[in-house]
Amino acid sequence: YNENIVYDMETGSPGQKIPVTVARNENGERIEITDTLTIIPYISPTVTYKVIDSIAVISISEFASENTPNKDGTHGEFVEALLATQGTKATIIDLHHNPGGDQDQCIGVSEEMLSKDDILMIQYKVNEENTEEQEIRDSVVRSSKTGLASNRYLVFIADSNSASCSEVTLAAVLPNRHSPLV
Repeated sequence: YNENIVYDMETGSPGQKIPVTVARNENGERIEITDTLTIIPYISPTVTYKVIDSIAVISISEFASENTPNKDGTHGEFVEALLATQGTKATIIDLHHNPGGDQDQCIGVSEEMLSKDDILMIQYKVNEENTEEQEIRDSVVRSSKTGLASNRYLVFIADSNSASCSEVTLAAVLPNRHSPLV
């Protein structure tokens, strides 16, 4: 067994105490260890960064609005990484194995790499008022600001496991910035 099985078994509200008994066989004798665990929120960074030879590498593991070290979620963590890596020659945005997440977070992250009024996305909606003909309406969503990384040279990394919000971010930034995608 591994720790993932324990995490799957333990559910509850923060502060709740859960009794846990672990049994094992040691030298032919059954030994039980009983303890009480307290459920605490699991805070996990979604953005990590490092600088290698004056190139910033910013990895985004998911787009989350909760349970991150920054109260503003992944977007807030991304802003911290951009500020910490100012002055680098180039920035690699690593989205490989990123399953996606909260759309508001990926829009915020995308805006940090765009200029004001760049197209973020085009939303298509079926007009359900017209029952005789199917009519599709579109609306353009534009960046509301010039982001911190709008003038940086960006390179993106993605793979077949980069989904959902990773794709939204790539679709927003690549056409506007003509950045390479690896």
